[in-house]
Amino acid sequence: HGGSVYFDGTGDYLTLPQITLGSGNFTIEAWTYLESRATTYPAIFSNYNSFSAGSLSLFAGHGSSTTTNYQVAHNGSGFPAINAGTVSYDQWVHLALVRNNGTITLYKDGTSVGSFTSSVDLSGVGSNFHIGASGDTVSTSYINGYISDFRLVTGNAVYTGNFTPPTAPLSSSGASLHIKGTDASIIDKSQSANLKLVGNATGSTTQVKFAN
Repeated sequence: HGGSVYFDGTGDYLTLPQITLGSGNFTIEAWTYLESRATTYPAIFSNYNSFSAGSLSLFAGHGSSTTTNYQVAHNGSGFPAINAGTVSYDQWVHLALVRNNGTITLYKDGTSVGSFTSSVDLSGVGSNFHIGASGDTVSTSYINGYISDFRLVTGNAVYTGNFTPPTAPLSSSGASLHIKGTDASIIDKSQSANLKLVGNATGSTTQVKFAN
């Protein structure tokens, strides 16, 4: 019951300094709510070039408009390393990409949809870490939708098998990156609607009902 970051599919994305994933365990997870396939290569995240050494990217489909699966690009070879789990629209989906003792697994709503073996150093190639777009094809890789509670944990496989997706906001403890999206002033805690504020509409902390 927090907030989220909205990506409009025409130019919105987040970029951060390069994050070193290294060759050990890691966990990258987020709640996503995609509204449409806005571009040819919609990327949930990317640590630069999806086809370069040391890189890792997660796409909600890649290439042809008939592509309907989540796809993982990895270290410049064998694309896609994972091609599984149907992309879901107009609903919240929890995605987690985890490396545990040399095996990288993609979980959709807590269920493994594919894995492969890799212990290579995934430190990228000197560019920024992107959320909502891919580093090498930014203009054709925007996503259209919402991301909430994006968390990256290095050195730890938070999930080592199928799991129940989180039912509360994630902790920042041990995280190298955590984007909560909790600065929204109006939140639908029933999670039945997506609210967009127009103009100077905002929430009030003085006029309330059914609250202490």
